[in-house]
Amino acid sequence: MSENNVVIGLGRYDLEDYAEEGAEMRNVRRLLWHPEYSTRSYSDADIALITIERPVTFSDIIAPICMWTVEASSTASSSGFIAGWGRDESDSRTQYPRVVEAEIASPTVCASTWRGSMMVTDRSLCAGNRDGSGPCLGDSGGGLMVKQGDRWLLRGIVSIGERGPSNKCQLNQYVLYCDLSKHIDWINDNIR
Repeated sequence: MSENNVVIGLGRYDLEDYAEEGAEMRNVRRLLWHPEYSTRSYSDADIALITIERPVTFSDIIAPICMWTVEASSTASSSGFIAGWGRDESDSRTQYPRVVEAEIASPTVCASTWRGSMMVTDRSLCAGNRDGSGPCLGDSGGGLMVKQGDRWLLRGIVSIGERGPSNKCQLNQYVLYCDLSKHIDWINDNIR
């Protein structure tokens, strides 16, 4: 994928309203994939940095989220929130984003429940309620957001979930996330 094929929509809510009030579109100046990311198999480096062509003015609709830090890792978080426009429980596309809170599982618990336990590495993070709710097809790349005090922090990035019959999401299983705490140095080294 090249920069010319990507447009960033900031402040979007209704995917069918391209003239949505308060939303802004930006072209991409630079896409930087993690050097260990692979499209051929699951990658625990499922992360990229995007530089947009023009700055953004923050508003009530468009606001930043804080990056995960080494200091934030010293505080254990038991859950986080995921928002996205992925498929819903009836396998339909959604027009408006949905939000779900998900329990963050320990690596041991996650590895013991995943069919492909080799996919659970020290650079992946598991979260989910295992009750039919959670991110699905179309939510990949979305954030696992954790609130610490009065700040929202980006804890992980939706990477992959197990699939069942007819390629439907198996939300009775944890979802794997790219663990930002393991990529802090790469992010800091490459932010311009």
